[in-house]
Amino acid sequence: MNDSKFTFDEKKMIEDFINDKKFKTFTFKHDIFIAESIYTRPKITLDRGNATSENWSDRMLSDDFVVSDCLVYKVHKKTKHYNSLYFLKYFSKKMLSKDIITICIDWDNNKSHYFHNFEFYPGIGIRPFYINNHITLDSRIEAPPTLKGTAQADYKIKNGCGIETVEDYFNFQKDSFLKDMS
Repeated sequence: MNDSKFTFDEKKMIEDFINDKKFKTFTFKHDIFIAESIYTRPKITLDRGNATSENWSDRMLSDDFVVSDCLVYKVHKKTKHYNSLYFLKYFSKKMLSKDIITICIDWDNNKSHYFHNFEFYPGIGIRPFYINNHITLDSRIEAPPTLKGTAQADYKIKNGCGIETVEDYFNFQKDSFLKDMS
């Protein structure tokens, strides 16, 4: 499994995103030239926690994210280039635990940097939960039964979300993009 590239299912979600009828006044053109420059972005380092964390490793370590795949589209309204839309896949290689993979949707002139409830970290996107190279259903993710309410939501953010939540993130970003474009 090549975790660092978009899977077939993720590419299908991206295709559905740009072909949504909400975008009937826009045209999207794949831009391979901008995409190449995305890979040279510096890594993003996120500290895991603080002195109150339960595990010593969460107090001491950090996660380094690099862009491992991206799809960039120029957004045109009529014949004018209006914006650029980025679908980014971030990857953080772990030595002892499961690698962290996130999907982020961003655009130029993002006015508000809208934040989804289950986003792993602002600007990094949402963390899908994979089984056999496919994002699984939310109902197949087994959180410890002792977790309730916000603790269960935190578990989902930290360990990965199912396809329904990832699709909700895509819809949320679609609506946010439309707000910025109006």
